[in-house]
Amino acid sequence: MNKAWVWCAALAAAALLHPRPASALIEAETDKGALELRANAQLAAAFLDNAEPFGVDEQTFMAFRLLGEAFWGEHVGLELNLTQVWTSTTAAQGVSLGSALVGFGGANRSDALSLRWSNDPRGAVLLDADRLFVKLNLYPVDLRLGRQPINLATTLLFTPNDVFEPFLAQTFFREFKPGVDALRVDVQLAQEATLTVYGVLGYDPKGLADDDALAAPRLGRSSVVGKATTALGPHLEVSALGGRLADRWFVGGGLQGALWDWLGVRAEGHGAFVDGRQGLTTELALELDHRFDNTVTVTVGQFYHGAGLKDEGDYLAALVQGRDVGGYLGRHYSALSVGYEISALLSVQTVGLVNWTDPSALVSAYFLYSVSDESDLALTGVLPVGRGLETAQVLGTTVPTALGSEFGSVPRTLALDFRVYW
Repeated sequence: MNKAWVWCAALAAAALLHPRPASALIEAETDKGALELRANAQLAAAFLDNAEPFGVDEQTFMAFRLLGEAFWGEHVGLELNLTQVWTSTTAAQGVSLGSALVGFGGANRSDALSLRWSNDPRGAVLLDADRLFVKLNLYPVDLRLGRQPINLATTLLFTPNDVFEPFLAQTFFREFKPGVDALRVDVQLAQEATLTVYGVLGYDPKGLADDDALAAPRLGRSSVVGKATTALGPHLEVSALGGRLADRWFVGGGLQGALWDWLGVRAEGHGAFVDGRQGLTTELALELDHRFDNTVTVTVGQFYHGAGLKDEGDYLAALVQGRDVGGYLGRHYSALSVGYEISALLSVQTVGLVNWTDPSALVSAYFLYSVSDESDLALTGVLPVGRGLETAQVLGTTVPTALGSEFGSVPRTLALDFRVYW
């Protein structure tokens, strides 16, 4: 058995036997300012049952985060998320669990804030500033400069408007959204109306692949996005957004709120003109939800992914060529999410996704147990449904020849995750 599974259980047992109130590592406040330093440690282990001939892969992920927030007077602040990560995998292809949990490098993140001690495909040791930005409050204008998370979504499952480091629909743990290098300007136009402008740096992807050189910022790969938000009645908020991304112009909007006091509604979408392509690419997502008196919450979602492919036979070629298909491969998707608070300490959430292009499905379940005031233990299971990866023998080597379906090619997964906070 993977040793990390034993470590997760041992740490959870220790936290359960010695519960204590959560407190900051350092907490100080004076007339001139305040400082708070916290920490988070995460240990995860996963078994992935891949299709033959790849077999079972064992993955381990360990991370330690130093979280800081400081204020000088009423106008100046600083936020920090410094993250040390260790990953390992038994897969020959070197697929790392850490890459799904923490974003290092990327089109909008400079590697100048990262330090990599190991480039072994079966394991990596990384130090990264996942969040490092200064804040300036000059009401009615707020400024944020540096590496920071940007969330443009109003929906929760499929989020086509969240164009910077988005979460997948089946991602349950979303406390630490990866940051990007950006300037954010918020302007309070009225009591319930806000205008936000983001300028996000883009980097040369060729530089990211060069271990001996830092990726240089490129103005042509950078983005400028504006978003205006206002209230429409007492229970509905609407937004409009648009701008220039690295390779496209886009305009769209979203809404979120409640109808008839019992039905939650969220929607978002945009149209984009991609460089080098003719015509408009459309992305639309709609979600409806209801929370019952017994704490059961049901959410249904529908997603039209205009940038997706019409035929599963094109999947593998698109991935090999590095085509940008927006995180999902098909055109039409449905989702069903059900959450339930079993007790004050234990909750469960399930998400089922269907790709109607293949067709294929993915069912995920997430059990979260509060071990103590400052520690959680999570168990995640993933079950794919659909045609799997097709392979062939070429000169004695197994190579993929086609993806039978998007979700059917995902490995069956069981993961244990222990998290503790200080």
